[in-house]
Amino acid sequence: MHEHHRADCRCFPVATVAAGIFGRLLFKNNIIMPAVVFAAGFGGRLLWYNATFLVWVIVYTLLALLAGYLVDLVIRLRSWTNAGK
Repeated sequence: MHEHHRADCRCFPVATVAAGIFGRLLFKNNIIMPAVVFAAGFGGRLLWYNATFLVWVIVYTLLALLAGYLVDLVIRLRSWTNAGK
């Protein structure tokens, strides 16, 4: 039982980064998906997890924000590179 729980916890960062990437590409906004990640994580903290999970909610929100900004950087670099051709 405990091994399954640990595997689920490893999926949170991957899902958070994927949400940040897809959120940036889909909404063309860097704030929407981190806000959704924070709201979902905070709700999960209130319903299922203990108070220390709030630290991870903040970390996951920052991961989603960072992923969105990295996608934004790649898009800008590609457009800058293509503009020079």
